[in-house]
Amino acid sequence: MVDISESRYSPADFWGEAVWSEGHAAIPRRLLANAAGLELDAVDQALLVHLLSFKMTEAAPWPSVATLAGRLKLSESAVRRRLRRLEKGVRLIVRDARSGLTNQYNLRPLASALRASAPVVARARREGVHPRTEGASHQEAGTLGASDHRTRTTQEDEVEKEQTTNAMLSLRREGVRPSVALRLVHTHGEAACLQQAEWLPYRPADDKAAVLVASIQHGYGAPKDMPDLGRRR
Repeated sequence: MVDISESRYSPADFWGEAVWSEGHAAIPRRLLANAAGLELDAVDQALLVHLLSFKMTEAAPWPSVATLAGRLKLSESAVRRRLRRLEKGVRLIVRDARSGLTNQYNLRPLASALRASAPVVARARREGVHPRTEGASHQEAGTLGASDHRTRTTQEDEVEKEQTTNAMLSLRREGVRPSVALRLVHTHGEAACLQQAEWLPYRPADDKAAVLVASIQHGYGAPKDMPDLGRRR
């Protein structure tokens, strides 16, 4: 007997062909799983989901504020405030103003932040067990490529986790916001972020987080008043 709970999931069958054929949005699980780390509350997440629902091509989506407000049951002023927060606060979108037309919303900063964020796939279990998405209701065997079926060892996962979190932890200990830390590590690399974090105590700083962010972004050299022993080569 086939266990229906583990059979391949067909979205078209589940939602119905009429519903599914009207189109669907590509929402990475990683976006939802890392929402807290990206400082996104429920309204932020809903707004991003609606923006993503309009992204059908390489071009940035351009829904009107009125359309977004109607879908979210918010005032247009509330939507504008949220869009400003996503752009200027957590820096996950870029609004491109167009004369006489609705704004376009560039979502590449969001994609970059997600690539630098923690993966959703849980650690591989012992030999012979394929890593399974945490909380998933099925194995998704039909959606995985050949290379995805390679079972990772616990040691490999531990090394990957260490490499992707050391710089993040160093930056966050100095007060850098999680979303900013994600982008810095992705853009400038682990080594550069760790190096600047090590040099930070030797720099004059009233606002340590701001100085650390600036030093990474601009690639400041080693402080003058520090021992050579502390410099990475």
